[in-house]
Amino acid sequence: MNRISYSIHDTRRIAREILRQLGRRHIILLSGELGTGKTITVQAIAEELGVTEDVNSPTYVLMKIYPLQNADFDRLVHVDLYRIEYNQDTDELGLTDYLNDEKSLVVVEWPERILGNWPSDALLVQFYYGDKENIRTIDF
Repeated sequence: MNRISYSIHDTRRIAREILRQLGRRHIILLSGELGTGKTITVQAIAEELGVTEDVNSPTYVLMKIYPLQNADFDRLVHVDLYRIEYNQDTDELGLTDYLNDEKSLVVVEWPERILGNWPSDALLVQFYYGDKENIRTIDF
């Protein structure tokens, strides 16, 4: 699906649509340049799942876990690989455990930093700049 966002409000609405498109999947990969809406998307997903604390990109800590209540998942695992060197070993994060746990919704920003390591059924969401400042194309 290809969606156009004209505002942060649109991006948040599209994020909720992405969540509904998951089906039985539990991994969402968010790929796109800086400033295209990846973190806003995670914030909207977290809000939709009932997370009440502030959700920011875990750029320096790489991964942040939010417990969930009354959701299909036990936890939201937000991963930001921006500071990872390409194909750097990420085993120390424990990410593999969450990727194998269907009760964990894993949302990864910058998945291209570790190529070839993602389950084939992960939902890939790609963000692109539009031809005007606030326009984004979101493809999933």
